[in-house]
This record gives sequence, structure tokens and C-alpha cells, in this order.
Amino acid sequence: MNLTPREKDKLLIAMAAIVARKRLE
Repeated sequence: MNLTPREKDKLLIAMAAIVARKRLE
């Protein structure tokens, strides 16, 4: 996978949001 730095940032933020939601539930 060749991602631009901006795409990597978006992916990291999305992953963090998913993990945060799972912890809150």
C-alpha cells in the first residue's frame, strides 16, 4: 500500500476513533 502522509494521518485518526468507541461501549 502506497499512502501519502495525509492518507496515513487520516487512517490513524480513523483507527484511533474506532478503538476509542470500542473502549467507551
